[in-house]
Amino acid sequence: MKVFIADDEIFVIELLLHLIDWKALGLEVVGTAKDGVTALEQIKKSNPDIVITDIRMPGLSGLDLIKEIQAFNPAAAFVIISGHNNFEYAQTAIRFGVKDYILKPINQKDLTDILTNLTAELKKRQLHTTEIKQLSEQFDAAKLKMHNNFLEQVVKGTFKAEDSASVNNEFLLNLQPGIFQFLILKFDCRSFDEDVPFPTQLYDRVQANIVKYFESMCFETVYSANTAKYHVVLNYSPANSGKLQQSLQCFLDDMELICKKYSNLYFTICKGSAETDLSRLHISCENAQRAQRARILNRLDMIIEPPVLYNSGKDLNKIFPEEAKDSLKRNIEKFDLNEIRSQITQLFTLAEGICDGQAELIWALTERIYNLFLDITQNLGLFPDRSEEKNAFLSSLDNCMNVVSVRAALISRITDHINRYTALEDSADNTYITIAKKYIADHYMEKIALDDIAQLVFLNPVYFSILFKQEVGINFVDYLNKYRIEISKEYLKDISQSLAGIADLVGFTNAKYFSKIFKRIVGITPSQYRKKYMRHNQL
Repeated sequence: MKVFIADDEIFVIELLLHLIDWKALGLEVVGTAKDGVTALEQIKKSNPDIVITDIRMPGLSGLDLIKEIQAFNPAAAFVIISGHNNFEYAQTAIRFGVKDYILKPINQKDLTDILTNLTAELKKRQLHTTEIKQLSEQFDAAKLKMHNNFLEQVVKGTFKAEDSASVNNEFLLNLQPGIFQFLILKFDCRSFDEDVPFPTQLYDRVQANIVKYFESMCFETVYSANTAKYHVVLNYSPANSGKLQQSLQCFLDDMELICKKYSNLYFTICKGSAETDLSRLHISCENAQRAQRARILNRLDMIIEPPVLYNSGKDLNKIFPEEAKDSLKRNIEKFDLNEIRSQITQLFTLAEGICDGQAELIWALTERIYNLFLDITQNLGLFPDRSEEKNAFLSSLDNCMNVVSVRAALISRITDHINRYTALEDSADNTYITIAKKYIADHYMEKIALDDIAQLVFLNPVYFSILFKQEVGINFVDYLNKYRIEISKEYLKDISQSLAGIADLVGFTNAKYFSKIFKRIVGITPSQYRKKYMRHNQL
């Protein structure tokens, strides 16, 4: 433990330093001062456990010094030394919580006994404080676990509310009669630059804002953080409904200011219905989930109210009748990836044309297509647990921000499973190369890396590179460039297309690099090729 000594007489300080065997008592003198002002400055820095001070000192008296220290360190213990046997001083010192009052001349044994007892008392107090802290942490952990369990049951639809009292006891809550409302707070982001880390500090800001904007006007606020998505239950008085709506807008405005620092980051508040019966909390949750799904219709960075209930069955049968289902079924059975992609794209285009602001049609179509895929492939052993696979797929759609990304996620999931299955079933090396070539044919306009293709066919990148050259005769990059150049030749025949535009259409980073690769492969520049083609057509 640390000790600080303050006395206006230097010989008293020296006496104390040599009179007491500090080490034997487990104490360390961390500083001394001859006046109250200096003592206060040093004590703020050293934060001692025990302060031994004279009653009368220049600048600040001993009692004033104690008063100042207690303002920032109430746990500190004090021993006063005085040359005056003044009862009034002693009374004031006791009122300030001073443990002992010792008169000069200082008796070694008396001071040693005082410090021994004081040290024992401080250790006991610190132990008690530590135990209280540990118990508090254990309680907080248990409370968090109970709250997460409560929210999980609400989300899964298994929550049953007999009465508020039993729910409060079971989940360590303080729910009261009033309004119950479920919210989903959702971060969405497109990919960040490799050199820019995801701003995980925003999660702390969300939790701080939940406390700031909700807790003061709610009986109970329950929330769980799942990084990019927060589930929140608010329980509040009907009289606070208007204020709460204002707080929601302030919450959103606050988060939008932060998200503006990142050009591809969005924050959306998805509202569930306000229910007056705790047993209907799951209804509020379902409405919040529907509001979350509605984000894909360009509804980011806003408060989304619960969408109007919509029965998608009739429209779904219109765009995905039995003949279309049979056609897609045949394509899945043949593992015809090109046709699968094409047909799913067509179905989504039809759905977008008639959904009329109802995102539920897109989600219903997605689920029906994936159910069909699971039905057809269930005997292939692709999934140990069909239900688990379906839930995993639906969860993976959480971060889809628009209809295009939902469609892409669906196609990607089906394609990945088919590629994985064909890779396992066919041990011939050219199976991997076929998949790679198909991927290039479908994605030549995008950024394609050898590592990405290797991951697609579940091979080590180095091994895949060697295998590709053995099978095709040229390395992967050269094949990709040749494929892009062949596509570009058709675009060059259209004189309305600029070289920069064509370069972008076929996947090159810029026109200069496109021209360089074109000349290396074809022998002439893109401009020369275009002129040559035009002259040939004029003959």
